[in-house]
Amino acid sequence: MTTGNERQILAGKRILITSGPTFAPLDAVRAITNRSTGRLGCAIANSLWKHGAEVVMLAGETSLVPGATPYAGGKANLTVERFYTISDLKNLLEKYLTTQCFQAVVMAAAVLDYVPVESLEGKKRSDEDTWVIRLRRGEKLIERIKSWAPDVFLVGFKLEARIGQDELIARAADLMNRARADLVVANRLEDIDASRHVAYLIEAGEKEADLCVSEPLHTREAIAESLAVRLGERLAGRSFIHSRREQV
Repeated sequence: MTTGNERQILAGKRILITSGPTFAPLDAVRAITNRSTGRLGCAIANSLWKHGAEVVMLAGETSLVPGATPYAGGKANLTVERFYTISDLKNLLEKYLTTQCFQAVVMAAAVLDYVPVESLEGKKRSDEDTWVIRLRRGEKLIERIKSWAPDVFLVGFKLEARIGQDELIARAADLMNRARADLVVANRLEDIDASRHVAYLIEAGEKEADLCVSEPLHTREAIAESLAVRLGERLAGRSFIHSRREQV
């Protein structure tokens, strides 16, 4: 049961969260995508709602969403809108962030790093032995967020594989600088399975070169709860970090 204290942490805050995979069509029936299920984003959306936020969730076409899981269902102040491609997600983000006020954006969606150079209008014939596909870099949507909503508190996500913790944290810090993110959730693919999900919350310290790294969080629920609580703290008193970001 939700307690009064839980609801007060983010009461009166509007938070936009993206979750799940993006798709890039190869032809009329085929597409490339990634392994994201949206389970973490779903847990985060529910935790934000539980703590009193009004949540708008942009979810990939196959992503789990609160209404379809044990986390939540049929809730007021929790809106879900679906997207398919990176372009779809970009259009939704721009629409919401330039026409409505949000205190925070949580970019948990797995946006494809590479997309096909071209997509066939019809269906590729299946009687050919090979199909050579050229890819190009996709757009980094997280790097557009502050151009649409300069004052929003931005949470990024950094997923890596087969690297050490120090390198993971360094890459998360690089994302923080490039996107002007206020907090990054960093994790590795090998630390994720159906019941386990290890991640760290990483923030800038008071000095320019400092980083604040949380203790490891070992489940999706722990990540979601810690992030919601930290957002409540930061949105209640964010003047120092926010003013420093504006000077970068």
